[in-house]
Amino acid sequence: MGLLADDGVSIANLFSGDAPISLLTMSGMKQPKQGLAPSRSYAAFFTHPAGLVRAIVMTVAEMLK
Repeated sequence: MGLLADDGVSIANLFSGDAPISLLTMSGMKQPKQGLAPSRSYAAFFTHPAGLVRAIVMTVAEMLK
């Protein structure tokens, strides 16, 4: 049992922690039952205006730090 097994959500992690919902998680990329779910969630993040703006602002802020 992983740490996220009980109603947990794994987003943009290396391992899912056995979470029932796992998006952009590297360990979930090889699970055939999920199909293209990680790719769809990645595209949804960058096509949403707030997600793209936040990613750009956070990237520039990190570069300035």
